Amino acid sequence: MFEAIYQFISDLLALGADPKSLGVVNIIVRALIVYLVGLLLVRLGKNRFVGKSTAFDAILGFMLGTVLTSAIIGTGPFFIVLGAAAILVIIHWVFAAITFYSSRMDTIVKGQPGKIIEDGEIIWDSMNDNKLTKEDLIEALRRNASFDDVSRVKESYFERNGDVSVIPKDDVPRILDVKVEDGVQTIQIKLTN
Repeated sequence: MFEAIYQFISDLLALGADPKSLGVVNIIVRALIVYLVGLLLVRLGKNRFVGKSTAFDAILGFMLGTVLTSAIIGTGPFFIVLGAAAILVIIHWVFAAITFYSSRMDTIVKGQPGKIIEDGEIIWDSMNDNKLTKEDLIEALRRNASFDDVSRVKESYFERNGDVSVIPKDDVPRILDVKVEDGVQTIQIKLTN
């Protein structure tokens, strides 16, 4: 009975077959199984490497995709390849746990943010180190702070995941519009801290 089940699975997956001889059904079944295993692995990895990623997370995504592809197209032994994918997720999880408990290891594995603006002044050495142009910075300011004036920034960092974070200066005036109900007047008040 077990031998018949194994033979059925072996035929369905075309285990040990030349990749060029895989049929459409073999590829579809392999893709379905690899998708389900990949989904399970991502869930076990707590989705960490599919959101905004550091290089540490992105490398796992690339490697996992490459390894799982070889299981679908038959360039590697099917179950060994799935096992290798599981090992990659386990290694990633172990490194994530180590970096959680060790700030030194966290910096080694994930890097550290670089300050690129301080008190409205661009830090050009840091911009160069991170290979950011002024145009990249202005775009990030518009996207993340809703303005493009560097002088309005207290601090800005090029984060480990490639994003630019912005801390605006507190002394930037805020504008409050107050409408008078009975009239057509608009009063504009500038608020400063």
